[in-house]
Amino acid sequence: MSQIINRHIYYTRLTFSSYLFADECEKYFLLKGMEQVRSLRDFQIYAFCVMDDMIHFLIKIGSGGPDEIRGILKECLATMEGRGPQPPEERREIFSAQQGRFFIQEIRTTGDIVELIRYIHLLPVEYKYVQHPTYYWWSSFSCYRGTERKSPWESLVSDDEVMNALSEKDVQARMRLLQRHREAEEKGNPLPECLKALPGLRKPDIA
Repeated sequence: MSQIINRHIYYTRLTFSSYLFADECEKYFLLKGMEQVRSLRDFQIYAFCVMDDMIHFLIKIGSGGPDEIRGILKECLATMEGRGPQPPEERREIFSAQQGRFFIQEIRTTGDIVELIRYIHLLPVEYKYVQHPTYYWWSSFSCYRGTERKSPWESLVSDDEVMNALSEKDVQARMRLLQRHREAEEKGNPLPECLKALPGLRKPDIA
């Protein structure tokens, strides 16, 4: 059963009118920048996925709301100055009305957290980047597999806190979470109920 939480947890999505992160270097430097900013700011990442023209995060902040998250993302982008092939002015326009769209939804139950984590992790499969989330480097899926092989993003993702929030033993929580991934993948990665009122979300138009 879902539990009510009140910890400033938000689903955040940025979409772009161009493929700003199509180059793998851009994705890498964005995530390394987030690691750098996380060491200085009070926030935690529960799940993420960086794609060519969109970024999805499930993030917990110490206080504040959308403006705080917007500031965090701007700081992450600022760390990319002089890195990667994308011109800096392109990144600076991400939050403008013409270039990007910033959506945010507060998350209030553990059930919604589970559904959002699997939704975010299955996006690369849904958009046909890969056949299984294991093969997509630029998401937090590897942090939740529970294998001995370490994830490259383990210092960025607070997966242990998520497991504790589910009030289960770690191994059982991970197994249940991965089971939700498998079930949702078979159904085409359905949109979580908590996001259905969020504007601009739709299924990809892929043949």
